[in-house]
Amino acid sequence: MPPVAATWIDGGFLNGTVEVVTTKGLVWCQAVFGYSLSLLMGGLIIAGPMWRAGYVTMMDPLQETFGVTMASLLFLPSLAGEICWCGSILNALGSTVSVVTGLNDAVSIGVSAAVAVLYTITGGVYSVAYTDVVQLTFIFVGLCICVPFTLLNEYTNPIWSVPKEELLGSVATSEIPSYVDNLLLLIFGGIPWQDYFQRILSTKSEFRAKALSYVGFVGTLVMAVPPVLIGVAVKATRWNETAFPSGADPTDEKYAPMMLSLALQYLTPTAVSCVGLGVIAAAVMSSADSCLLSCGSVAARNIYVPLLRPKARNNASFAQAYCDQ
Repeated sequence: MPPVAATWIDGGFLNGTVEVVTTKGLVWCQAVFGYSLSLLMGGLIIAGPMWRAGYVTMMDPLQETFGVTMASLLFLPSLAGEICWCGSILNALGSTVSVVTGLNDAVSIGVSAAVAVLYTITGGVYSVAYTDVVQLTFIFVGLCICVPFTLLNEYTNPIWSVPKEELLGSVATSEIPSYVDNLLLLIFGGIPWQDYFQRILSTKSEFRAKALSYVGFVGTLVMAVPPVLIGVAVKATRWNETAFPSGADPTDEKYAPMMLSLALQYLTPTAVSCVGLGVIAAAVMSSADSCLLSCGSVAARNIYVPLLRPKARNNASFAQAYCDQ
């Protein structure tokens, strides 16, 4: 049973949670609440009917209703989203590596992407499922190791010293419409991703498909706790006393994409920061492999086979074989 929480636990999720907690407050952690609720809504509304219909990809019902040509066109925005998403999570890895180790971010991104491509091509959906279990376990354990060092650092004040208003944040009246709009976008826009459907539709029963979604809902919330605590630690730190360049404020928005990296570099020992770096790499690869497999499976089953190989009778087997090649 592949962990559905791996759908959203990536480098951008971890970096973004720390960033938002530090700059805006908990109330603005919309990705945490939105994406977790998207898994809950998927289990309640989508998982059962999709599994009972015997679909393999999220494009199958669209192809069944509108035909192959329209399904091929509808795949294009999905492909664009996957490419942008994969780019964002690889960028999160690059920024972390460059801050913590000083290495060229292009090298680290290239190596991580190559590893993800290699084991995805070699093992297909099974390698993705098994590595997701290992990667999510490493992410959670690694972050739990990093959190105490950031909270108990000699330069970090007790977290209860952070004013409640700063910790929670606030939503101005004029921001409520956009706040609600973004939250609904995350909840319902988080459902139509092949990365999610390839996990629930590969299960052996409808019950498992729904159960995976519900477990993913809880798992996403639980996995958000460590980065939230690290974000609070960043707010509570006396940065002027650390080795951080004097006169600079890491809580300033220009440092926003690097806040998790800065916390690992300046608030934890070197060995622990390396563990944190491994966490980011694991988070990136757990999402990058799913992205590769999802694009390949949709392209093979819904575009390549019906348009170029219409006589291939066993579409599902052919699509899997095509992806594995």
